[in-house]
Amino acid sequence: MWRNNLHLYGPFKWGYDNHNKWFAKWDEHTKSFYAVSNFKRSDGKWTLNPMHRYLIDAPKGMYVDHINHDTLDNRISNLRIVTGSGNAQNKKGALSNSKTGIRGVWWNKKDKCWRAKVIKNRTTVFEKNFKNIEEAEKAVREARKKFLLYSIETLA
Repeated sequence: MWRNNLHLYGPFKWGYDNHNKWFAKWDEHTKSFYAVSNFKRSDGKWTLNPMHRYLIDAPKGMYVDHINHDTLDNRISNLRIVTGSGNAQNKKGALSNSKTGIRGVWWNKKDKCWRAKVIKNRTTVFEKNFKNIEEAEKAVREARKKFLLYSIETLA
């Protein structure tokens, strides 16, 4: 899906040439709009380039993380180059099938308590049971702040 009526001018024009028109394109995978433009490659073919990768000149195999989760906010101060693991650390909210709505917190039926868990690089770095959901949420946020360098909690 394209939002052709959403031309990105004004503060978005800073830092690159005026020959490219930027548009917001829907990304079905991330469920977000991204600013993109067509660029002519050295072989003469055209390619669609996201603004965030263009502005920060991200190398292949690396990700550009939008720190505040706003994928149309392409200020350099809101962008950082990260690995896939680093990008996963800055997830926004819980998974879509979460019953608690809190990332890393769920009801443990076996132990009849709330479980909080943080994973880094496919390894559990924090896991604990709690009597109430508020304590579990607080603990999981503190654990993300402690163990996940790129988590939104590290900015607070």
